[in-house]
Amino acid sequence: MELKEDGDRERSSRVTLSFRDITLSIAGKQVLNGVSGYALPGELLAILGPSGSGKTTLLNVLSRRTPVSAEISGFVEVNGSPVSDSIAKRLMGYVEQDDLLFANQTVEESLHFFAKLRLPANFSQEEKDARVAWTSEVLGLRKVLGTTVGGRARRGISGGEKKRLSIGLELVREASVLFMDEPTTGLDSFIALNMIHELKALAKSAGITIICTIHQPRSQIWDLIDRVLLLSRGEVCYFGLREECSSYFASVGFPVPKHFNAADYVLDIVSVDSLSAETQEETQSRVDSLIAAFKQHRKAMRLDRSGFGKEIVAVPTASFATQFRLLLSRAFRERIRDRIALVARVFQTLVIGIIVSLVYSDTGNDQAGVQNRDGVIFFLVVNQCFSSLFGVLNLFSSEKKVFYKENRSGCYGTLAYFSSKTCAEVPLGIVFPTLLVSITYFSVGLQREASNFFLFLLTTILGGFTGESFGFLIGGLTHNPAVSAVLSIMTLLVMILFGGLYSNLDSIPAAIRWLQYFSFIRYGYFALMEIEFDGLTFTCTPAEELPDGSCRISTGQQRLELLGVTGTIASNILILALIGVVFRFLAYWALRFSRPRFKGLPAKQASESESSVELADIPAVAAS
Repeated sequence: MELKEDGDRERSSRVTLSFRDITLSIAGKQVLNGVSGYALPGELLAILGPSGSGKTTLLNVLSRRTPVSAEISGFVEVNGSPVSDSIAKRLMGYVEQDDLLFANQTVEESLHFFAKLRLPANFSQEEKDARVAWTSEVLGLRKVLGTTVGGRARRGISGGEKKRLSIGLELVREASVLFMDEPTTGLDSFIALNMIHELKALAKSAGITIICTIHQPRSQIWDLIDRVLLLSRGEVCYFGLREECSSYFASVGFPVPKHFNAADYVLDIVSVDSLSAETQEETQSRVDSLIAAFKQHRKAMRLDRSGFGKEIVAVPTASFATQFRLLLSRAFRERIRDRIALVARVFQTLVIGIIVSLVYSDTGNDQAGVQNRDGVIFFLVVNQCFSSLFGVLNLFSSEKKVFYKENRSGCYGTLAYFSSKTCAEVPLGIVFPTLLVSITYFSVGLQREASNFFLFLLTTILGGFTGESFGFLIGGLTHNPAVSAVLSIMTLLVMILFGGLYSNLDSIPAAIRWLQYFSFIRYGYFALMEIEFDGLTFTCTPAEELPDGSCRISTGQQRLELLGVTGTIASNILILALIGVVFRFLAYWALRFSRPRFKGLPAKQASESESSVELADIPAVAAS
């Protein structure tokens, strides 16, 4: 498939992005100071500078991803018009430094997923398919369309192909401005060069505006860059065409040595050497002089708007129903294709079921049978809560970064994601408890009544559901997997203490007795105990008889009273389910409000008197 020529791209989708006097500080520390520049369609703008110069910070400001704690000022415009969040989500794609992808999706499925969610709703399926085909052809992904992306536990496409796929996910939905944070990081020199070469060709052929940060470009990569913005300590040392960079620095007394990579040289001279007080003072003075020299070099020129495309308008994309359907389908695929986790869970269920069956096999109605019933029921409740909680917590924690990225880009809403995630867990949340109960229930020798079995199974499934809900809640509240694990274990241990087996709840000090009402393990345990012990009678040997000739525990009701079991079967099951629903509801709001919060600059519509920018004139051909 041939690439479209520059003029084939719709004029309304070609974007010139200009920014003026960008200033930012965080916690009183100045990070950016008066940064101005522009990026043209069909060109590659590289933001360069030493570590800590503000490259990624500027990229985040331009893409409206500035942390809410930052204080920012300045102006950002596209085609001379203000930029709102809705316009930014429609026009701007952001490729992060890390490739955040779902490991068990194929390349083609990933591209189609974004195309269906992000392309305008009035696009036909044929148009969306054509966009996917074009994107895969442009980025050289056609040969790996059917290959799984892969991750730590599963082999898939290469690192360079993952980076191209990350670009493709933004390109497939017709992003007009593409931001990239160090796209060559983690790639070897050959693949990195190919990556920039592809970006250069993409910008030219599709008329896309590409802005990226690059840490240390080699000479061949430097030659592919169209325009350079060089930063040091948050201020501009040079902005302009790459081929004019060497001549500019020669004019201010810093000629690039012969046979020397210009990129390496300019990065060296704008860096501050802090090895000693003497070198720091010397290099600091040099950087200050370069910043002052460029301020003198800039000329105020009138911004010619005649070549701009028409005003950008946000276009409606996928509905909630479409978002939910696509997310649910992807979540199911992720679950089913994660064979290692699936096999491990099956193995765990079978092994635990077999061990429990062997330990508690053929439990009788004697006094030992009372204790065995107590133990097996409590163990099954705790096991189901633990396995469900950590199964969801581990998966949810690994997916959150991908969710944050896709949600921020406007792919789908939090409610669509969370509801689909909840529904995707239902089948396995039924299958594994059913498998465990089917193995253990009859081999242990619990009551062989159909009603008892199905009530026992229902309660076990609801215990797993509540454990999953608690896992979602912990995962939504925390960002660190280690913190999530510690918090989960600590909370579960408290719930186990108040679960009704290890202590009589009526004997707990009144000051902390109220904690029992928050233990979902208690309600699951009480419900299963009532299901099993209701109607049972127990025998004892002469050696176990009390002085009056009776057994210590002679009926199931007597055992329930001794443990302090309260409520009915129905009430305990209902409360268990209600806790699961409440946890799930809280988990949704935790996920919603724990998302990283960003803000953008107020993009002011420049008037005729404000239409000058303190930088080289933006060519009228920029958006023609």
